[in-house]
Amino acid sequence: MASRPRHADVRAEMLAAATEAFERDGYGRASLAGIAAEAGYTKGAVYSGFGSKAVLFAEVCTAQFEALTLRALEEVGRELSAEGTGRADLITRLASVLTSLTYDGGRRWPLLLHEFQAVALRDGTVAEEYRILSERRVRFLADALAAHPRLAALDPDRLRRTSSLALMLVHTLAVEHHLSAGAMDRRSGELSFTALLDGVLPR
Repeated sequence: MASRPRHADVRAEMLAAATEAFERDGYGRASLAGIAAEAGYTKGAVYSGFGSKAVLFAEVCTAQFEALTLRALEEVGRELSAEGTGRADLITRLASVLTSLTYDGGRRWPLLLHEFQAVALRDGTVAEEYRILSERRVRFLADALAAHPRLAALDPDRLRRTSSLALMLVHTLAVEHHLSAGAMDRRSGELSFTALLDGVLPR
């Protein structure tokens, strides 16, 4: 007799199917029934595991954001922790990380998050999931930055505020670039992040 799939395996398969569906169809057009079918389960199984499409999207978005953030930070981690890294170098490296999050492979996710945000403005249940997701992302970025020796001494509240402002800028620039690439190209975005960091990091 075949054994029942483990809960962790079912969850992973649903998250994988949901990731593909949201990336392909967007938040509004993706359906729990379609995601369940792609994963090989019933719609009821998706509800049992996540409760709603908003919760499922928040889980997927969190995983995507954390993976992209870690990958971007790891790329410059050595430079950030190197001896003699001055303030200007630190700002340049961090601006590069944030630019990568905005303009590179994961650019679809900031756009999807804006779609989720628009739905949240009209739906209180989605709004609560959006709030939880936003807090999670800010906390994750602040903790990731604090793990670097050059930033560990910064006040935690300052790091949280900086992370919050940076993520707002990531999403605004992603949308502007999508709608008007010529007006907000990669270089313009990098200069915007540099100006933000120069204003918030202590001298």
